[in-house]
Amino acid sequence: MSLKQFFSNKIVLLVVTVLAISMMIAVVLFSYFYFEIQGTHNEEQRTYSNIAVDHSPIETIEDDFYYNGEQTYTVVQGVGDGERYFTFVPKKDNLEEDDISWVLESEGVSKDDILSEWQQDCSNCNLLHITPGIMNERTIWEVVFEDDDRMYFRTYLFETGELYDSISFSKN
Repeated sequence: MSLKQFFSNKIVLLVVTVLAISMMIAVVLFSYFYFEIQGTHNEEQRTYSNIAVDHSPIETIEDDFYYNGEQTYTVVQGVGDGERYFTFVPKKDNLEEDDISWVLESEGVSKDDILSEWQQDCSNCNLLHITPGIMNERTIWEVVFEDDDRMYFRTYLFETGELYDSISFSKN
């Protein structure tokens, strides 16, 4: 082995080692920040879910999720007094009990019915999620989906299932 090959091999080994160490550091940092952010999100979600239990008919939480519209809400789905409810807790400073609202699931169109309605209109679309929410002080179902190069936000009235609003954006 010549001296030139020896140094060439050492340089390649050094570069590969530095790249491997850099990648390991990047993975560790990404994991740390991801789990730190996720932990904060989960803690905040638990706080708003507990507020829903304390200030609505819900006694047992079945699910919780976010609705982002004019106002951001934690929506808590749960059971109380043998009935199923959606409770809407706005994410805001100085939250007051009057800010929290709820609706009986039986007073509206089901998620499955909204999904069926949507699928009739958009059979080849990619559904992202369906979430109950509040828009213009009305309870709605928000359906978010992709079709070709557009992202759609379509809302249906909770009480009747009628199309209420629709907006789309180019993904480009």
